[in-house]
Amino acid sequence: MKKKSNIKVGIAIPNSIIDRLLPEYGEASINYNKAITIIEAMVSKHMRTYSPMLQYLPYASDLKRKIIGGNAYYRLWNDLIKMEILQTKTLSNGHEYSYAGGVCKHLRINPALLSGDVKLVSYILPQHALDSDNGELICQQVKTCLDRVEVHANNVEINIEAIKYATSYVQKKFVIKGSRIKYQNKGKAYGENTQGFSPQAYLQYEKLLVAECFKLSLNKIVSKRFYVNRCDTNNRINHNLTNSPKAIFNLLLLEGEDLVEIDLSCSQPLLLAHLLKSLLFKYNNTISIFNDTHLREISEGIFPPLLFSSENDYSDIDVFISVTMAGKLYEYFSYKLYGRCDDVTRDEAKQEFISAIYSGIAHSGSDNAFTKVFPELASLLLQWKKEMIERFKQYFDGGSYPELKRYTYSKNKGKKDARSAGCDYLPVRMTEFESEVFIDEILTRLYGKNLIVLSKHDSILCKSSEKGEVLKVVKAQLNRLLGKGGYHLKSDLLKRREDPRPLPKNLTKNGYALKQIHRSKTVAIYVQKIENGKTVGYEVFKIKTLKAGFDKYLNIEVPFRETYPRTSDWGSSAWTSTSKEDAFSRFLELEIFQRKLDVNEGEDCLQKWIIKDLLKNMSHDFGSKNQEQVPDHQKVIDKPESLGHVA
Repeated sequence: MKKKSNIKVGIAIPNSIIDRLLPEYGEASINYNKAITIIEAMVSKHMRTYSPMLQYLPYASDLKRKIIGGNAYYRLWNDLIKMEILQTKTLSNGHEYSYAGGVCKHLRINPALLSGDVKLVSYILPQHALDSDNGELICQQVKTCLDRVEVHANNVEINIEAIKYATSYVQKKFVIKGSRIKYQNKGKAYGENTQGFSPQAYLQYEKLLVAECFKLSLNKIVSKRFYVNRCDTNNRINHNLTNSPKAIFNLLLLEGEDLVEIDLSCSQPLLLAHLLKSLLFKYNNTISIFNDTHLREISEGIFPPLLFSSENDYSDIDVFISVTMAGKLYEYFSYKLYGRCDDVTRDEAKQEFISAIYSGIAHSGSDNAFTKVFPELASLLLQWKKEMIERFKQYFDGGSYPELKRYTYSKNKGKKDARSAGCDYLPVRMTEFESEVFIDEILTRLYGKNLIVLSKHDSILCKSSEKGEVLKVVKAQLNRLLGKGGYHLKSDLLKRREDPRPLPKNLTKNGYALKQIHRSKTVAIYVQKIENGKTVGYEVFKIKTLKAGFDKYLNIEVPFRETYPRTSDWGSSAWTSTSKEDAFSRFLELEIFQRKLDVNEGEDCLQKWIIKDLLKNMSHDFGSKNQEQVPDHQKVIDKPESLGHVA
């Protein structure tokens, strides 16, 4: 096999870092290139984990050796700390190392050296960053499909998209308040005192860096420098596209066609819901991934005290299972937290949920949002973590539960102690389940049919022309593994799309003055008023769109836009309600329960209970309970019988 030549790439390095490196190492020296490699690796890890550069990230000893290519230059890490280019975090126990075995340091680049004053430096990309795979056949098949990916954009378009993404990223992550800079990472809020560095200069560098990483990801695809590996910890397949921002897919083609992503909604919470359903309700589960004797043994001492503890007809564990299988967990969580759901609140709710459910013992208190919405589920998971911590202690002390050995180490964290391993156990198991579903079951069968596809953790990427065939295989496998109605799929065309011109907030239709009072991405509510301003009803409808084109009746070009329902839509995707509360009931039914839930007996009652619960949380939208009712002779149509009890 012909050996690939070294490839030089560019990275934006602050001049202040270069000024500290050059007196120590000459620009042509190996040490200089290795030091730049360390800086690049740290920058890339922050970007790969969506972490701001202010965040300290863990670096195990073997990971640090891998970055520099062996032991010979390992001392460079300590040299960079002595030169105050890198900073190490002192932990709460007073040590710089974390986890059992003391092999993991938490490091970051000195923020005082991060500014917009940068230089584009060329360095040789390490071979492990180009061609790493573990020799598995499926990794070779993934690499073959990656080779069919191409960048369909010129440099100007790439620069525009990179700047747009970087600007959005920084605006979303950071807020400057006085002498502190606040930022978000994985749903948690952090703060940093800005003494010693300019926050404006730092944000300028962060923006530039995000843009450069965006472009570097595309450059690796153009130069056919792919990496594919299967993680030993959770069995995921990682490659060039698995952690890329969605904006990058706007610029990619697969065999000359647009990419389509087929995504399993709420993937890991969904697998947790199926696991809980199997364990709690003791269904005859034929799903091989959940036939885990160890998990069932753990559950026996945890579930019974919690199973019937709720005073409600249905516990929040039932609600969690229901809304997750309907693919609307984050929407439900958003409504419970904020009383509404839009793109911003949904993302915030998702981060809040993931942060809470996979956090350690110290972050499982009663004051977090997750515990307030799902108190019984939170209690169950807390007990689960405590039980696993005890089992890992027994493993470390006397070798009990040898099956836990593989969960005591990870490449990012190094060796774990009992507390860390116990808290990480459930998230790792959910990721293993996800990998078994998407890689061992779905991806393997897709490659068996010679389809050109790629996995992206809980989704499949395919060509737009093969969407139907791929979707058929995915559904067949999910039906077999999770059962019909036990999941919800989404499919998106990953290309640049113009946002439709939104519906006006005020309309005049059929003699009524209509005013928009609430909407989500897909559903809107308008209040109907007559000439004297009196309310006569509420219109609730699914928002549809019309393509851009020439309107022959108006004799003008019209843009891509949202449209008011047609007459034929009433009764199928549009309804008139006689009270505000009924309108919001219908809104929630359309937004959250767009298909019948297949969970357990009593599902209709459960659906009503959830909607009623959500309506309480949206009471600020209803106004007075004594609001004026529409006279009987003016009532129009269709109060939904299934929701008639909600009042």
